[in-house]
Amino acid sequence: MRVVSVTAIAVLLFLLGGCSDEGATNDFKDRFDELEERLDVLEETTQEQQETIHRQAELLQSKDADIEELQGMIRRLEHISESADINSSILMDLIHEITDSRTALVHEVNLIGDELELKVTYADFVPDPDAPNGFHLDEEETPTKLKVSKDVPVYWLDWAGDLRPMRIETEELVGKAGFAEFYERDGEVVFIFERYLP
Repeated sequence: MRVVSVTAIAVLLFLLGGCSDEGATNDFKDRFDELEERLDVLEETTQEQQETIHRQAELLQSKDADIEELQGMIRRLEHISESADINSSILMDLIHEITDSRTALVHEVNLIGDELELKVTYADFVPDPDAPNGFHLDEEETPTKLKVSKDVPVYWLDWAGDLRPMRIETEELVGKAGFAEFYERDGEVVFIFERYLP
């Protein structure tokens, strides 16, 4: 189609210009060849641009699919997180129903035979908007000594990492200090959990 159009234009120009002057004919032929070369370059460029547009459209479709997949994963993770929060709340409610708990500042921990002896000061966490960190501790005046079995589960914050509670062996509590919650049943400590104080 392009060759016919270019040829028709050339014939028309040739007829209009006349064929008496050989120099004009050569000039016309040169200009025609130049136009044909430009048209070839333009067609190649157009083809390359169309291929680029097609590749970009395919890439965008692929990215859209990836985005939809990621959004689905985010929705699933949000659901899992919500379920974990609910399960955690249920578990904490259950723990509080079957145990008593008290918070205390842990000052010293020693291993004596099969037991740990902890020197603690019981303290309640009291919200206080006037305090710099938004709370204060209401501490008892006299420290208390607690005896705890080595079999008691202990969760202590990972201060070297992301402050997640980590299960540690009871013996690893020796030498540590912090603010912890002590869960008791029938007057005996059955679980220790360090609490974060900002």
